[in-house]
Amino acid sequence: MPAGFHVESHGLTLVLSDGAGHAPVYLAGVLEPPPQDPTDRAMHAGLEALGRVQALLMGRLGRKWPADARAAPSARFEQGAIRLFYGEAESPVLELNPIVFDPTPHEIAGANPPGAPSAPV
Repeated sequence: MPAGFHVESHGLTLVLSDGAGHAPVYLAGVLEPPPQDPTDRAMHAGLEALGRVQALLMGRLGRKWPADARAAPSARFEQGAIRLFYGEAESPVLELNPIVFDPTPHEIAGANPPGAPSAPV
């Protein structure tokens, strides 16, 4: 991130701050239908987040960010993790820490205690 900027995650909202104000990046709609493979949906949400943060930063800075013209938002699923980065996979300009991702469905602990009726689907 450029000096003076930072991004925080609040659930499905990223908040870009620069000390003078903040701008939210909402991701809930990205994760909703149409149905997709869970890995594809997660990578799409990551790409959407990178693109929106990039657009907000360029608007605030008044210049291209990252400065490298080849630094388009990118995502890859490799070795059980999603890589989010700007630029080429082999030499990204900026890369976030990999997000370990298991695409198999999981139940949320405590969502339906034993014997409780299931919520309608």
